[in-house]
Amino acid sequence: MDIVLENLDMPIKSANKLKYYTYSSGILYDDLLSEATLGLVKASKKYDGQRNFRTYAYKAIHNQLYNYINKELEEEKLVRKLEIQHNNYKIISEAQEIIQTLDNFNKNLFYKKFIEDKTDKVIAKELNCSRPQINKLVNKKIKELKEEYNGK
Repeated sequence: MDIVLENLDMPIKSANKLKYYTYSSGILYDDLLSEATLGLVKASKKYDGQRNFRTYAYKAIHNQLYNYINKELEEEKLVRKLEIQHNNYKIISEAQEIIQTLDNFNKNLFYKKFIEDKTDKVIAKELNCSRPQINKLVNKKIKELKEEYNGK
């Protein structure tokens, strides 16, 4: 334990070098310092006395810090991805509710266009009309729906 106390400056210096992560990623400086100190403690437990302790500890501290930062950033990406999926689900649910209010022709048209993601050309061929007609019908109906739902 004396070796840890003698080298407590190392975690502070290492955490200070990575302080910029606290500004851009939401990682707290105290968490960096805790992880750096944990790296020092782990290094002291595994140290075999064959080489310079500070060199050995420096690598252990940095590995601990970078592993922690990577884990935090991955969790942040996962949270963002889940939020995006949730928002997309809400949008799709709302869109499906709106589509249900349409007559069969427009329901079929919107389903092909926005759910199946078909091109105007493919839809026109399936519905036996021209591509410009499909484009005009879709745009007209979208305008009507916007007016109807923005008015509520």
